[in-house]
Amino acid sequence: MRYMMMVMGDADFEAGKPASDELQALMGEYIGRMAAEGIFVDGAGLMPSSQGFKAHARNGEISITDGPFTEAKEIIGGYAIVDVRDEAHAREVVREFIGLHTRTGYTDVTCEIRRMEDVPAAE
Repeated sequence: MRYMMMVMGDADFEAGKPASDELQALMGEYIGRMAAEGIFVDGAGLMPSSQGFKAHARNGEISITDGPFTEAKEIIGGYAIVDVRDEAHAREVVREFIGLHTRTGYTDVTCEIRRMEDVPAAE
């Protein structure tokens, strides 16, 4: 089962402040362990919303709005896609993922976890 873990950004993230060196090092180790276990599919930190844009379609018209966006608490700061055996395993993985953040001084961390649709293998 594949899950996407999306960690939300904060004001520092939106201001372009990079994650601490300590968190970056711990994330590198964590991703290495997940890759060795065969559960890490993909992941990365994202740039602030000021370096992005949104596309919206309404009544057949498509509009593009440049960032930054006002609700920083709803901005995704990074993601990881994992392939785990079940939901319980996904919960274990995300607890460690969030724990790395809290261990390095980030005290208010939100991570949204969503199961991904199963895609049939190409023939």
